[in-house]
Amino acid sequence: ADKAQRIQRLSQKELERLAYMTEGYSGADLTNLAKDASMQAIREFDTRRFSKISQDQIRPISFKDFEMAMKRIQPSVPKDSRAKYEAWNQRFGDAS
Repeated sequence: ADKAQRIQRLSQKELERLAYMTEGYSGADLTNLAKDASMQAIREFDTRRFSKISQDQIRPISFKDFEMAMKRIQPSVPKDSRAKYEAWNQRFGDAS
């Protein structure tokens, strides 16, 4: 399988669910979440064998990896603060 097929293992439904579950995450939060999820497959290896692992031995990222990552990576802006920013934007517009 080519690299794109190995990477893309989430179904459309899982991607939609993930989008719903990550409402309120900033772009940086989503980057951190994806990095943490991608590390889950690597965490499963014995660290003493790390130097002997090839890329082909690492499994693709799964939806479960994102669920586990969400336990560690939370939105950096609290919900009440987001509400204040949204109210500001409604009243005064954004800076762009």
